[in-house]
Amino acid sequence: MFVIGTVGCCATLRESKVGLGFFLIVILIIFAAEVTAFVFGFIYRGRIKGDLEKSMNGVFQKYDGANAEAHAVDYLQRQGCEAKLEQVLQDVLSYAMLVILGFAIIKFFGMLSICVITCRSKKNDYQPLYA
Repeated sequence: MFVIGTVGCCATLRESKVGLGFFLIVILIIFAAEVTAFVFGFIYRGRIKGDLEKSMNGVFQKYDGANAEAHAVDYLQRQGCEAKLEQVLQDVLSYAMLVILGFAIIKFFGMLSICVITCRSKKNDYQPLYA
């Protein structure tokens, strides 16, 4: 990310269309991955309960009181926290989705600013920084 950011800064300072184009493509790929992760998080959010129950049922069936999983089962039964665990997993997924959405919005505005810088007319009466 540091290298990509450095390329973006240098391309912006030099107003290099090739560098800005490369930076735009990289940001676009990252943006697409973030949107995909957000969509999958939204789609699979409802599967947490079913997968958690299936996993816990498997652990309960293997319960023999001696292995490491048995200690986890004992703890879960004492706390009665299957619902709590489900809520924690839902909360973690929700927070992760919010963070992903925030970064995706920032990337969108970054791509928009790259397009503005790249498409800007050279007829402005200003001196570039490198001149």
